[in-house]
Order: sequence, then structure tokens, then C-alpha cells
Amino acid sequence: MTSRMAELNKKLRKSDVTLVSFSVDPDYDQPPILAEYAAKVGADPSRWKFLTGPKDKMETLIVKGMLQPLSKDAEGMPAHSTRFVLVDRDGQLRGFQDGNDPEVVQKLLMDIGDLLRESPSDKK
Repeated sequence: MTSRMAELNKKLRKSDVTLVSFSVDPDYDQPPILAEYAAKVGADPSRWKFLTGPKDKMETLIVKGMLQPLSKDAEGMPAHSTRFVLVDRDGQLRGFQDGNDPEVVQKLLMDIGDLLRESPSDKK
């Protein structure tokens, strides 16, 4: 997921698109740790945000706001969905793409292009 986000980060560098990664382990993912991780993966901090916060608020945002499941991996660590969520400039969910799809970056770029061509008042 991170490598695909990094690819999107590079391909979208001349756009006003914002990428957001949400922590599924906010007890560990404190801002300094996320900042270090962001730097390690080459995230442009003006474009790619890494968000964390109180566990209950993050879970509500991820599950109820982004409609993404939360689970635990084999070691009992929090695991995130492998879906990318496309959100428009008005904060509305507009689509999902499977992060395991080898063509996910191209599909996301097409979806993003469609959204960028919409005027703010266009709703499908």
C-alpha cells in the first residue's frame, strides 16, 4: 500500500490532490514516528498527510467515515484494509480501489482525473 501511495505521490506532484494515510495503531503511531516514516517513504508533507489521533476517534473515522474494516493480523497487531478510498473535494466518498490490484495506481489516476474534471457543483 505504501509503495503504491508513494507512486501516486510522485505522479500527482503537479496537482492539488491530497493523499492521506490513517493510522490503525494510534497508540504507537505518534506524530514523530509518522513524520519519520513519511520521510523514509519520500512523502511530500504538503501533499501526503499521515493522520493519527485518539484510538476511538480513529476507529470511528476509519470504520464509519471511510467504511473500512479494522482487524488484527496473525500477531494480534492492528491491520488495515487494502482498499484505497477516493474522496472528492467536498469530502464525499466517491469510490474504492483494491490495493492488491496490480493496476490500482492507473485506475486511481483515471478516477482522480474524472474528479478533477468535475466542477465543484457537479455531482454524479
